[in-house]
Amino acid sequence: MNLESFTKNQFSSIKASITRREKFLNYHLIRMEANNPGGLLNGIIAETKPLHLKLVENLSVRSNTLGTGKGSTLSVRLIMNNFISDARNLESMCKIKFGKKSPIYLEAFPQGFSEYQNVTQGEFKPLLQRVITFSIKYQTEIGPDFVEKFKNLLLQWDDKLAKREDIAADAIGVRPAFETLWDQIVKQLYKNLLTILLANLSNPSAIFIYFDENLVRFRHHATDDTTDATYKLVIPALTSKAAQISFSVDDTLLVINNGEKSIFYYGAATADEQAKTALIEIPAGDEAEVTAVSLGAPTNKFIIFVNKEATADGEVEIALI
Repeated sequence: MNLESFTKNQFSSIKASITRREKFLNYHLIRMEANNPGGLLNGIIAETKPLHLKLVENLSVRSNTLGTGKGSTLSVRLIMNNFISDARNLESMCKIKFGKKSPIYLEAFPQGFSEYQNVTQGEFKPLLQRVITFSIKYQTEIGPDFVEKFKNLLLQWDDKLAKREDIAADAIGVRPAFETLWDQIVKQLYKNLLTILLANLSNPSAIFIYFDENLVRFRHHATDDTTDATYKLVIPALTSKAAQISFSVDDTLLVINNGEKSIFYYGAATADEQAKTALIEIPAGDEAEVTAVSLGAPTNKFIIFVNKEATADGEVEIALI
């Protein structure tokens, strides 16, 4: 006998995307309503339905919030692109008015144009402020238009960043609300399981009619299906780090961003390979189902995460589903 196994709520170990969890719960509801002899399950059906509705609502809010956040990210990128374009025009003007490599030219472009071309979000505002100061100082020679353009970009930048902080705060708040709700659902699922078993004492295998485990089944490694722990990876500030998790070409990885800032990833053939394609973002509190094919498997055997934050560590949680 193993009485201890009956005291464990197996539903608490589920690791799946919120979309899959909703499908799992919805399937469970449908099966209970279709297999309810004598109305024995009416009570738990009535208790489960509002929890399912709340989960659908959370999923909808989450989708809208994160969609808005991705739109805001695109807007920030557009501001940076406009800045690079205007800065290129400024450099051309400085070459004409002052000469390339002249002392005045080097005030604005001490490293040439590469500093502008490769500017990161963290470097953007200080560089923009420096160019504004330069444009004001020499506006008699280069004209007043550059001052106005760069000042407008600074206003746009501050506005978008403020909105992004609000969106990020909303996105972070969605995850705890989900976790609280999911804890209630897990307890309800356990109660449902026991109720169904009680109604089918002579045929306990009937429980398999009510649950589709394939929707939420996961494993740690491609060659290790016994562990019930996900893989967690901490990515220090301003670093890249490969996940030490193996996957085959047919696998799908569930990646959950447990951090408070966006994290980025790409597929690579080696653990230290530089990105060859654009990085893919997972916003704070968000999750993504990443196919091995999208990472470039079987050639690419690694998923590498990039933390662009200057001070905060990032953390991702991974399961093969």
